[in-house]
Amino acid sequence: FWTPITPAKGSIFHAGSQVVSSIALATVFSLLLAMYLVFVRSRAVADLTAAGLVLESRVSERTDELLRINESLQEQIAERVRAEEHLKLAQEKLRETNRQLTETAVKDGLTGIANRRAFDNHLNSEWNRCLRSGEPVSLIIFDIDFFKVYNDTYGHLAGDTCLKRVGELLSVGGYASRPGDLLARYGGEEFVLVLSGTSEAVAATIGERIRSDITAMKIAHEMTEVEGLSIVSASFGVASMLPRTGVAPEDLIEAADSCLYAAKSQGRNRVIVNSGSETKILDEEL
Repeated sequence: FWTPITPAKGSIFHAGSQVVSSIALATVFSLLLAMYLVFVRSRAVADLTAAGLVLESRVSERTDELLRINESLQEQIAERVRAEEHLKLAQEKLRETNRQLTETAVKDGLTGIANRRAFDNHLNSEWNRCLRSGEPVSLIIFDIDFFKVYNDTYGHLAGDTCLKRVGELLSVGGYASRPGDLLARYGGEEFVLVLSGTSEAVAATIGERIRSDITAMKIAHEMTEVEGLSIVSASFGVASMLPRTGVAPEDLIEAADSCLYAAKSQGRNRVIVNSGSETKILDEEL
């Protein structure tokens, strides 16, 4: 028969003591481990918190820095916009100044029509153009009759006003109706009209229109020596030439000026036309 073996009492006690010791050690180890984990966790939390604070501080500093950079950029942009606006205004003023200077260079300040410089340039240009195209160039030279007497009688301010009124008439009268035409103040009380590609007969007709329109203004001139008149009048010389080799614009000016001289010597307030070596009166005094 089988007989169970019963351990000795001392062996049982010894084994129990080992178990209790093992449990105690395990418990102590667990407590130490738990305390260590708690410590590690606390340390980690503290480190994370500190890191978070540092990061937050850096983010705040960086944000402030970015705000300052943004403000600086905005100021720079605003300054650039202001500078561009100032530059634009300066450019507009410069363009306006250049326009005024250009007008001053080619426009008579008193009458508002072209000046002598513009006339010289225009006549030379049209002369060369008509030299190529084979068209004639006509020129009308005219001046106010006895204008010095007018100034002496009414004063220079009244004389300027008279010239202004003549300039206004020439500006709106439609006498220079084509691109090649130009009305200009030649000097003093003398005016010129370039008629490019226009025959002498047509130029004479235009001269007569101007003469008639000037007298129609009825500007008082009590001391004029033009017979039968007590108003401002003008005398005209008309010449036409076909540009060719050996003939210059100065020859055309001289021819028209000779006709003007003839108009003055024959009583004034008339249009004299150059036709070869002859001159003829288009209109007698009123």
